[in-house]
Amino acid sequence: MRIALISDIHGNKFALDKVLEEIDKDPSIERIYCLGDMVGLGLFSNEVLETIFSRSDIYPILGNHDELVMAMAKGEEHTPDHHMVVDHHRYLAERLDRRFLDRLESLPRSIRANIEGRDVLFIHYHLEKGMENEHISKRPYSPLALDTASTRKLFSDCPGDLIAYGHRHYPPSIDHADGRVLIDPGSLGISTRNFATYATVDITADSMEARILEVEYSRKEFAESYPKAGIPGYEFILTSFLGMDDY
Repeated sequence: MRIALISDIHGNKFALDKVLEEIDKDPSIERIYCLGDMVGLGLFSNEVLETIFSRSDIYPILGNHDELVMAMAKGEEHTPDHHMVVDHHRYLAERLDRRFLDRLESLPRSIRANIEGRDVLFIHYHLEKGMENEHISKRPYSPLALDTASTRKLFSDCPGDLIAYGHRHYPPSIDHADGRVLIDPGSLGISTRNFATYATVDITADSMEARILEVEYSRKEFAESYPKAGIPGYEFILTSFLGMDDY
């Protein structure tokens, strides 16, 4: 079976549309797993969620930004380590179509699946032991591992032949280690390049072959949407996450 992996869309409808357009050209892709952070940082939460939830071939899980926007929408506590985007998350939460709130709340933090006899874990990122069910304000996600060896060690307590994760906003990576595969398809919607990345994995009983692919899109058009909307804190997002300081 061939599957596709997308992650960290972050409300970027321009990048998502381009990636799905490419994925749809490949009829051998049977499922698309979305590894969280569908919203947050970008302005187009409703458009992205409409696309994700309208397709039966997309299997989404929650990311930390999804949960933080949900928390704001429900009047719950935010988290101090994301203080620089509290106003931004509040802005998005106030504009979130309420019909999507229940859908988001129903999503899990991870999906474990058996694909062609392989044990596969789809997760936004590693969760601290004992904190798997803690509220997002308690900071349940582990600190970022900065290299391949640290990432292997971090996920060593997670069983699975294939572990697919996102969250880091680092360059995409595929790591074959100890007979299993760790794969980060990269941030589809938020990066300093004019390309959106995703991954495909061919899974059989005998092998797992992963590829990173990229699609060009208009990062400039996405960046220009921020000042037009007057969203709080957009300057920080443009410079820190998109590498753009001239809007």
